[in-house]
Amino acid sequence: MFTPYTPNFQSLMLMLDAAHMGWWKANFQTGELYVSEYIARLLGLDGDKIRIGQLTHLIREDYRMPIHNEFMALKVGSKFDRTFPVELPEGEVWLHAQLVGRQTDPDTGTHLFGYMQRVPVHDRREAEILTLENNYHTVVKENKHMDVLLDHLPIGYFRIRLLYDSDGRAIDYLFLSVNRAAQQIVGIAPDAYTDKTAREAGLPVDAHIDKLAHIRIGDYKVCEWFAEKTRRHCRSFLYNTPNDETELVILTLDITDAVTAHKALDEQEKLLRNIIQNAPVGIEIYNHRGRLIDINTCDLEMFGVKDPGKIRGLNLFDNPNFPEETKIRIQHGESADFTARYEFGKLDGYYESTRPGHFDWTGRIRCLYDDRGELTHYLLINIDNTELRQIQNRVSEFEALFRIISEYAQVGYANYNLYNKEGYAQNVWLRNYGEADSAQIGDVIGKYRHIHPEDRKILLDLLARFSAGEVQSATAICRVL
Repeated sequence: MFTPYTPNFQSLMLMLDAAHMGWWKANFQTGELYVSEYIARLLGLDGDKIRIGQLTHLIREDYRMPIHNEFMALKVGSKFDRTFPVELPEGEVWLHAQLVGRQTDPDTGTHLFGYMQRVPVHDRREAEILTLENNYHTVVKENKHMDVLLDHLPIGYFRIRLLYDSDGRAIDYLFLSVNRAAQQIVGIAPDAYTDKTAREAGLPVDAHIDKLAHIRIGDYKVCEWFAEKTRRHCRSFLYNTPNDETELVILTLDITDAVTAHKALDEQEKLLRNIIQNAPVGIEIYNHRGRLIDINTCDLEMFGVKDPGKIRGLNLFDNPNFPEETKIRIQHGESADFTARYEFGKLDGYYESTRPGHFDWTGRIRCLYDDRGELTHYLLINIDNTELRQIQNRVSEFEALFRIISEYAQVGYANYNLYNKEGYAQNVWLRNYGEADSAQIGDVIGKYRHIHPEDRKILLDLLARFSAGEVQSATAICRVL
């Protein structure tokens, strides 16, 4: 058994030093890396312990992020075998590091064991390999501005690496990069996700890990979700990075404003539709070609239609009851109001109606345009004036009859507004006051030019009391000269 004080252990350390080799042990729970005396001496450390991030900082910049990401993926992965340069005060040194074993304990977390060896670069083949790697990472360094650009993108950017168990099943993923916009959208502090697995970040991995693992190279997936912490609606575009099936990029857009606007628009549309459907007038909406696309309940009743589905698509310009001059006007983009007699007998198969006869039709049609000034819809408002027309006819008949009676009985009537001094007087009424048929009522009331002076005072007093609101009705007898 080896102990630090046995000759065998000391001999082993001498052999390792001679081979320019040392051991390392990583503890992901504490984020610390323990190294042998040789490695500590090589790296210029004060002791045998260093933060994982400190060692990463020693790696040459063009190798730094790939090595760091691959090493952090060992939280779940089981393979690490890389050669990379470190920058030391005395110059650049190449190291080869390899994972030998791992231990996972529920209380102390995951521990990794491996060795690290200084690599001489005098062998030509090895030098060529290192040169190729160096050239590759030089290209990466030259494109470093892309990382800066991604960090300042107004769209959220996540880059993750899928982590698999020994059976090849995806069980977790590691966050490699999270830009500022993504941090703001999700509501996390800087570096809250970077270098952490999804399980360490407290995310529900099992709910979506299989979907992520099924995104192959060349495939993509779009999904919408809700960020609980920031109350933001998000849309994400997920795709596989080229040449690496384990790495995914997630672009996330904050669509809260669009969702809110859509919701408000949807509510307004529902309100408008509710108003249209319950309006006491018939409403029809046609597209720019004159095809019927919507109709309300009142309109269906007005035209005797039971099934609106059977009339959708009817052409406005084929309606045999529609005035020809109105068709011409709206085809030229003009709005129009019209009255006509709607004859159901003239439909001739245009549509099926349960109403017989006809009705007095008043129509108002308006041309609707978009923001570019192009015609998009026709809005037709229909009113059935049959009952109103009947009432108007009865009133006209009554007025004609009353006029005959008043002419025969010499009884006239007048309507006068005390405030604006305007009104209407029947001819008989004017003649009863001694005025000509052409006289204006404002020249009669308040002047009473042909009334006996004594009676004129009585009428003027009554007029003043009416104006003051003291009386609502009165009777007077006067003499007309």
